[in-house]
Amino acid sequence: MEKLTRRNFLTQGSLLLAGGTILARAAQNGSTITLTFPAKQMAGRASVFRNTFLNDYFVPKKPFPIYSVLAQSGLLPDDISAERSLGGCGSFIFNNGTATFSNPPKSDIILPYHVELAGQSPRNNVTIPAHLKIVIQQTAANAGLSFTFDPPINVKQIDRLKLSNGIVAPIPEIVLVSAVQLDQNALHYDCTSSGNGIKYEIVLDFTQATGDPRVSLGPAHGNKANWALNAFALLLSIGLIGCVNNMGNTTGGPAPPTPTPYPDKEVCYNAPVPTGFVRIDSQPAGLSGCPSTGPTDVNVFIYKDYVDQPSKTQFAICSDAPIPPGYIDISGPYHDDHGCDYLKYQGTPYDNSRLIYKTG
Repeated sequence: MEKLTRRNFLTQGSLLLAGGTILARAAQNGSTITLTFPAKQMAGRASVFRNTFLNDYFVPKKPFPIYSVLAQSGLLPDDISAERSLGGCGSFIFNNGTATFSNPPKSDIILPYHVELAGQSPRNNVTIPAHLKIVIQQTAANAGLSFTFDPPINVKQIDRLKLSNGIVAPIPEIVLVSAVQLDQNALHYDCTSSGNGIKYEIVLDFTQATGDPRVSLGPAHGNKANWALNAFALLLSIGLIGCVNNMGNTTGGPAPPTPTPYPDKEVCYNAPVPTGFVRIDSQPAGLSGCPSTGPTDVNVFIYKDYVDQPSKTQFAICSDAPIPPGYIDISGPYHDDHGCDYLKYQGTPYDNSRLIYKTG
């Protein structure tokens, strides 16, 4: 804990005063407080999710299993039972541009997340509405996607973030997330304070690797008056981390799996299972010399190294593959049109995938 000196007392006092000023102005004129911070390290992951979502599920309008959404996006809550509750909603079913749960829950689902910052681990609860509808649109600019939530998603701080002198940071306890925009340059979260209606926009800038967070005041996604409140922007963005979530690479809980240096293995379908690997897929004629399997000719199995994955890693495997030692089955078998063996079982109601979690 930093010592309380006259200098840092004055600094924190200025910080609180500046924060109060920008909040007051936003409340008076209906402007949006925008918080922007570098997130170039997230660009690759966001791009993979965007392309997978578009090419495999949204454009062909195929059901997108909730377990696949969680695993591929990295939006993993602290509590496995909460993840199972959400995964139990089945798939997102697309009707034109609107997605709904194939198996809606009987009540809202609360997902616990937490933040790791400067020795603090404030918790947040993210409430997913039982009858959530997500309106999804493609945007021409920067190969973008827009997700609008009806009703909005509620994010509540359980532990209030504190400044170094113990003062509670001036951050709303509850915010409502109404929309998310994702493109190749940035990830935007549109939030509103549940108390005073002040609007916030959280921006993860994929083009910037380093630099101070920035705060500005003005219309969302538009020209804004810049404010020299970098420290306050950082505090405010952390306080709304429920909006940012794991896509911001700043929350705790089951950590998003890091890219593994161990490549997947492709072997003939009738070859022994490689030691320390588990089957995740199959494909036709990927290797020369593999025996034919008939008209479908899916004669190559793909295996993933499970031994060297970091703790709390999640990934999908074939539903008929044994659960590796040190892992638990989160989902049970579920159908995924782009999961294991999808080329072989196209058009058939086969529960071909399951999600596993490394406990050690």
